Amino acid sequence: VTAANISSMLQDIRRGAPTEIEAICGAVVRAGEAWRISTPMNRLFVQLVHAKEEGQAPSQAFIRKQLHEIIHEVEAHERSSHHF
Repeated sequence: VTAANISSMLQDIRRGAPTEIEAICGAVVRAGEAWRISTPMNRLFVQLVHAKEEGQAPSQAFIRKQLHEIIHEVEAHERSSHHF
């Protein structure tokens, strides 16, 4: 039953252990930086999980603002990528 499963990252947070966020999303961010590819969602995931690891809970307003900025970044990239 999938609904009853608890992800290993959530288990780590609940027991106060370090998560694997750097090995997963952090690696994507670093690879993106090396290749000059924007990885805004992974950057946000890393930021949010680190905050949670430190016992902080970013507000919904903060998360909405970050997502709004990511959407604008992606839209701008899409507009600049179209060659007519």
